[in-house]
Parts: sequence; structure tokens; C-alpha cells
Amino acid sequence: MPAARALSPGVTTPRNTLSRVLARRAWSDAELAARAGLSRAHVNRLKNRRIRPTLRDALLVSRALGLEVEALFGPARTPMR
Repeated sequence: MPAARALSPGVTTPRNTLSRVLARRAWSDAELAARAGLSRAHVNRLKNRRIRPTLRDALLVSRALGLEVEALFGPARTPMR
């Protein structure tokens, strides 16, 4: 896995919606992993923003939680062409 890139001074990270949703539901990473069909380690990397979700990841996680993809991961950052 590539090394994490440091943020520029004054840049803040977006809030971690996935962590908050799991906390509100009292779900562990393992619970979400089982419901989404992913490994616990993969869910943990998504939750802690060590990796970006693939389309498949985003769909599996959002379906497991019963939420829209955009509600969990936000809109795309780059415009579609």
C-alpha cells in the first residue's frame, strides 16, 4: 500500500461519516463487514480513510447500511466529462 500523503497546512480532512454511522448503530467493523461481504480489515481501511472506496465497495457498504452512497462517501470530487 502506498504511503499516506501528508495534508498541506490549513487543509482539513472531510468528516468521517462511516465512523459516525457505525457508532450511532453500535456496529463494529466486523458487523459491517459481515453484512457487506467484505473483510473486517478492508472495512477498517475504508472507515479510517486509508483507502478510497471502489464503486463496488461503496455500493456494498451503502446497501448494508441502507443509505445512499452519497450520504456515506459524498459526491464525486472531479467533474464527469
